This record gives sequence, structure tokens and C-alpha cells, in this order.
Amino acid sequence: MKKLVSIILAIMLLISLAACGGKKSDAGYYIMDSAKEENSGKEMDAEDIKEVGLEGYIILNEDGTGLISLADGEPVELEWGKGKLKVEEEEVEYTVKGDILSFSTSGVTVNYKRSNEKPPVDK
Repeated sequence: MKKLVSIILAIMLLISLAACGGKKSDAGYYIMDSAKEENSGKEMDAEDIKEVGLEGYIILNEDGTGLISLADGEPVELEWGKGKLKVEEEEVEYTVKGDILSFSTSGVTVNYKRSNEKPPVDK
């Protein structure tokens, strides 16, 4: 469980979104909903994530910019577009199916669920 938490924290620091004309329909506010470590099959649902203090979110703005935050950490700016998220120099591919935004990195798949609530920050 600690390894999964560490990997998720690392992922959150590395993700960024490339603002190269991404699909505007992906814009929105997403809350971390689940994570799965691919090798071990260990999974965390929304309740588990809340219990260990990993609650995080992603905000994708229409202009290809956004924010990502994990736990009580400061939000980190990102860029997004063309199915890619970019934070600093790291880039990962993501998909949005229905209301679920997903990406995989370092052997962990993380899912975020679109929320109709107001994001905690406006930027």
C-alpha cells in the first residue's frame, strides 16, 4: 500500500498536459476515483484514497492549461491536449471514457471522475 501511495504521489508531480489543440470536450474538473497497481493487482477505490489522504484532482481548462493537486499539496500547473497530459518535462497519454479520465505510468493506472462541483481553486 505504501508503494502504491508513493507511486501515485510521484505521478502527480510528473503529469502535465500538452496544449496543442486538445479535445475541448475533455475540459473539466476531475476528482481522483481509483488506482490500480498493474503488477500486484492492488487497487484503491475512492474510499481508500480518502482514508490515506491522497485525495487529488485535475482541472482541465478549455485553453489547454490546467492544474493537478494531490493531498494537501499546492496545485501544479499543467498543459493538456491531443490525449496527453504534461507536467514540467513529463508527459503521459490519457483517455476520457464517459466521465472517467485515466492514465497509466510507472505500473499504476489512475482514474479520475468528472465532477459537477466547483473546483477548489480558480485559475
